Amino acid sequence: MVNDKLHRYIIAGLQIEVSIVSKKLTLDSNGGSGFFNVSKFSQSVPDFRFVYNVVSENEKGFEKPSFSGHSFESLELPYYWEVYKNHDNVILYIEFKKAERIKSIKAELDLKNGTVAVDLAIVAAALPIAIDPFLHPLGVLLLHYMVNAGNGLLVHASGVEMNNRGFLFTAVSGTGKSTMARLWERKGATIINDDRLAIVLEGDTFCIHNTPMPFYQDRSKSVSLDGIFIINQSETDYIKKLPLAKGAVKFLSNCIQHQYDEAQVKHYLGVIHQIAQSVPIYELGFRPTTAIVDFINAKFKNK
Repeated sequence: MVNDKLHRYIIAGLQIEVSIVSKKLTLDSNGGSGFFNVSKFSQSVPDFRFVYNVVSENEKGFEKPSFSGHSFESLELPYYWEVYKNHDNVILYIEFKKAERIKSIKAELDLKNGTVAVDLAIVAAALPIAIDPFLHPLGVLLLHYMVNAGNGLLVHASGVEMNNRGFLFTAVSGTGKSTMARLWERKGATIINDDRLAIVLEGDTFCIHNTPMPFYQDRSKSVSLDGIFIINQSETDYIKKLPLAKGAVKFLSNCIQHQYDEAQVKHYLGVIHQIAQSVPIYELGFRPTTAIVDFINAKFKNK
């Protein structure tokens, strides 16, 4: 456990300052965001400031959520979450059904001013509580809105880096995103992540980043994005470049989407269009062998 109360993180290119003000909380350095913790920022003012506090109970304060969801039934710590709109701010409410340490979380994200106020209702008997500031599902929900505000997005995909090239593979669950990442790893590539990626515009180049995961630690990784592949397992290896509009629609279907008003939707679709204009999108059929790695590298050899 780390006992100091101010912490700095760089996640998907965002500089995030985290302040833990309650004496009932301490930092869990073994959490999924542990290796994203840094000693200092490159700029004096962070992109976002988080403040974590403890309350006796969290009240939603709103009647109808804009979005809601829940964990898979097999998860050991089940939860449900809701997203509310409060003027220009985003309110997240998360309730854990088996409250061993944390009963609920309420977070208010002010994108305009770059602040996030997080209130945790905790189980008194569990004090003090060591927390990961990006614990699941709070972290991914916040990052979705934060990354999109900066002309990026989160996508269900695997990503690899080889010879300074970055490739992203996406499809519905069970199609082979993780399989594809392991095939590349066997040929010497670095896996950026095999489940979820952030795509971020850096200068005039889109890059892929990993983000903190709930069940394991990994170092922060990123690479410029050279190709997006909509994958399916096939009897033969093939690659077909998709027209811009068709590629954008197929890619969009696997992106994380929690936009709740017209302005957010318009901005999000603009980001999708910009990515599709900047990065070629392909349909990729593959057999689960490492031959697909050589096949793709040969296609990109002179690009």
